[in-house]
Amino acid sequence: MHNDDSPPIAQLIRRFNFNEWGGTENVVWNTSLSMANRGIDNTILSTAALDVEGVEHCSGIRIERFPYHYPHWYLSAAKQQQLDKKGGNPYSLGLTKSLMNGQFRLIHCHSMQRIAAMARFAARIKKIPYVMSLHGGQFQVPKDEIVDMVQPLRYTANYGRLLDIVLQPSRALHDASGIICVGYDEYLAAKQHFPNKPVAYLPNGVNVNRFEQQSRIDVCERLCIARDRKLLLCVSRIDSQKNQLLLLKLMARLRANGQHNLHLVLVGPITQPAYLEKLNRFIIANALSPFVSIIPGLGPNDPLLPALYQQSHCFVLPSIHEPFGIVALEAWCAGLPVVASRVGGLAHLVDDGTDGLLFAINQLDALQHCVEQVLNNQSLVRRLTTAASQKVKTQYDWDSVVDRLVNFYHIVEDWHRSAHAALYSAHKECNNG
Repeated sequence: MHNDDSPPIAQLIRRFNFNEWGGTENVVWNTSLSMANRGIDNTILSTAALDVEGVEHCSGIRIERFPYHYPHWYLSAAKQQQLDKKGGNPYSLGLTKSLMNGQFRLIHCHSMQRIAAMARFAARIKKIPYVMSLHGGQFQVPKDEIVDMVQPLRYTANYGRLLDIVLQPSRALHDASGIICVGYDEYLAAKQHFPNKPVAYLPNGVNVNRFEQQSRIDVCERLCIARDRKLLLCVSRIDSQKNQLLLLKLMARLRANGQHNLHLVLVGPITQPAYLEKLNRFIIANALSPFVSIIPGLGPNDPLLPALYQQSHCFVLPSIHEPFGIVALEAWCAGLPVVASRVGGLAHLVDDGTDGLLFAINQLDALQHCVEQVLNNQSLVRRLTTAASQKVKTQYDWDSVVDRLVNFYHIVEDWHRSAHAALYSAHKECNNG
């Protein structure tokens, strides 16, 4: 793409904490690593939400975290932490200065709203291109989820409106030099909204070797689970969007029907403490405590994660809203059959009946049918996992994803130069006229 002396690319994200891991962090980290291995320099810039301010170097990647604030009076510390975990819309003067003062050749922004406004402002001042990645947060988020995300701001006073008028967060997508979508439906919507600029469908990737290589960890021993249990696994944020309550309802029904050899393992950082309380109340009310394990988040390199995928019997993702679903790729790498709700990116990712099973959103009967098929039909499992393994290795390895990303950066930089040349030419003709 460029020689090793080229200025770095700024990878901009709202928060970046190795212990509070989600799909966006996964993408930023793995694409940065893969590009660094090709000699393409990247710097990850974020607020210090859920972390500490300062510079960190990890695996050759520079990570900078900056002070930030939510421009709202009467915002309690507890509500700020809620926003840090999910839905936060902060400003950061230090982050903006770093974008403006750094010798970046391109800014790749992985967040919307005010973070995107800071990327837009710095890019326009420096006359460099910026790319917006839509990780499922623009055209597809259900209204109920949006209401939930802004709930901590109720009864606060927003004093950031003046900054919003100056920095214009609403213009971030319109003025971007390129847009990347991880979800196919969002890609189609973006192409329709912005037909005259580069827009790419670029699904997420996975480290195939990490989840394929056999783990030495004994999951049942580590989690104190009886060895006669069949493990149902769900890896996702503990959040109403991910709909783990449906899995608890499934467990309660299956146990009532006499199936006592199942154990549900829920893994994921807690982004909605109130939802976790709701899950725990259901577990207690239905006497499920001996049959459910909740692990509140695992770091990106925790060796327990591949072991869980490899030693489980069925992976289930019952999301109400899901732009992509990296965890489905991880399950496929480990040879674990996938059952997922027919929603968002999952409906495009999973070929129903070929490499996984899909069920209608929030439908317990349909979920039960799919899970029982996987648990009771080994020939089906072999067929699904064989097709899924081939698919993930040929289409979703991080190296192949980054090949496409690097090519898209090329396209964006060329488009940016052409757009500015056309603008300069038009301005010159206007002055001559």
